[in-house]
Amino acid sequence: MPHLPTQLAVLLCAAVRLTAASIDPACDAANRQAIVLLAANRASEAQEKLFQFVAQLGSSSDDNLCRGIALNNLTAAYQSLGKFDLAEQAVSQSVNLLENEFGPNSVTLRRPLQHLAGIAIGKGQFSKASHLLSRAESLPGADLLDQALSQGLRAKLLAESGHAEEAEAVYRESIAGFEQAGHGATPRIAPELCNLAVLYLARGRVPDAIALLQRVLKIAEVTPLDADTYVKTLADLAVVESRHNDPKQAELYFERALAGIDSLPAGLRPNVGRHIYLNYATFLRSTGRKREAKTINEEALSRFGPEPVAAAVDVAALQTERR
Repeated sequence: MPHLPTQLAVLLCAAVRLTAASIDPACDAANRQAIVLLAANRASEAQEKLFQFVAQLGSSSDDNLCRGIALNNLTAAYQSLGKFDLAEQAVSQSVNLLENEFGPNSVTLRRPLQHLAGIAIGKGQFSKASHLLSRAESLPGADLLDQALSQGLRAKLLAESGHAEEAEAVYRESIAGFEQAGHGATPRIAPELCNLAVLYLARGRVPDAIALLQRVLKIAEVTPLDADTYVKTLADLAVVESRHNDPKQAELYFERALAGIDSLPAGLRPNVGRHIYLNYATFLRSTGRKREAKTINEEALSRFGPEPVAAAVDVAALQTERR
């Protein structure tokens, strides 16, 4: 299952950091509060607070800087809630506003450009995504975290455009960058671990994939992950264990993934939940429990409705988007 739907970009948990010395204290406080809410899986509250804050801003240069940053963080909230069209609108407004106010080489553009590149990757607009990433990478003052985020997006672009071997190398560079930046055991690194795991699964490197997914779960034991990443990680481990290792362990992972569906944002719940149910039904049939599989399929149909396209049950066939 794709860990980060392509529209999410791998910047889901990487809302813009506030580094500009000129930021108004009220703007700083509002955006920091939104970032805390996003990290706590309270995207609806973050969305509401940012939307209200942006609505009361004026047209001064300071207000436009604040609006651009807030719109970028609003993009992260919309993505977390599965509101992908609104996310694209918000980050496009952020880029246009900051570019018009501060010029095309302003460092304030880095995160919005990364967000917009991730959205372009998800829509299959690879040339556009590459251009946006190059712009973000060319901005001055990038630190280790900035570089790691861009490398993760670049790796995703390579993977989605059919360059798996190159993507693997760049994912490794991104993960090393997160580790060097002090985020080797924090939620910031989780999207890259997940995306590399999906790439490994597609290439038949099952033990390597399991190790990465289990590393994500260990991070979650210390610091909560966004619900989308956490539930999909459980679901992927369930499928992999069922096909390549331990059916009993697979069932435990399936049960944990099913229990986590209600924690997902409403906009993501039907698609993610449907795939988990269908993968679980496939697992049950493979172990001779056809009656239980039928019940699970009926429950999925009742909760989420019919699959809009042909459902896939192979993790490798469902590889991404996701930072």
